[in-house]
Amino acid sequence: MAVRVELTLLLQRYVPNYDQDNDIVVEDGEGKAVRQIIAELGIPPVKVFQVLVNHLPSQDSYVVKDGDVVTLAMVLGAG
Repeated sequence: MAVRVELTLLLQRYVPNYDQDNDIVVEDGEGKAVRQIIAELGIPPVKVFQVLVNHLPSQDSYVVKDGDVVTLAMVLGAG
């Protein structure tokens, strides 16, 4: 079943041909942990600072369900 993955601007560079209007639809995403989807997309796990599932804070260990929207964010720090 399908899961939609949204990437913030800084993570989009890791996924060739990322379409901001349509995001990424992972057809076989249901039942996978978010960390597994991150790996399958080729995004370095250390670059993912925040995971949201259906716009709520979550963990990369969350097992996604059909219809979930996963948002992955990378935060730029300044000091």
